[in-house]
This record gives sequence, C-alpha cells and structure tokens, in this order.
Amino acid sequence: MLYVIVFILMGYTQVHPLGPILLSSFALSTYAIPISASIPVMVGDTALLGTAVGIWKAFVSLTAGRQKRRRI
Repeated sequence: MLYVIVFILMGYTQVHPLGPILLSSFALSTYAIPISASIPVMVGDTALLGTAVGIWKAFVSLTAGRQKRRRI
C-alpha cells in the first residue's frame, strides 16, 4: 500500500522527490525484506531453498517489469 502512495506522489503531484524516495525505502523495509527473510522458514528443506528464492526473485522481477512498462 505504501508503494501506491509513493507512485501517486511521484507521478501526480509536485512534491519534492526526496519525500517519496524516503517513503519508498520505508516501504521496502516493511514489505519485501521480511518476506524474503521468511522464505527459508516457509520452505523448510534446504535442498529446495535455492529454487524457492529463485521463484521469488523471478516473481518480483516480472511484476516490477510489468509496472515499468505500464508507466511508459
């Protein structure tokens, strides 16, 4: 939800960019980092850990790429 606010502030207002950038950093620390850190707990098997992290990174890359294409 914080990322939505960040993108609205950067795209549709005349706010100085430093504010949304700082808010974006806070959003990253409250959303993506805890999810990435919990992957080993969710997987459990160390043999599948690399696959699980790879799937997560691919999902993040695909969604970020999709958002970037829509913006252009």
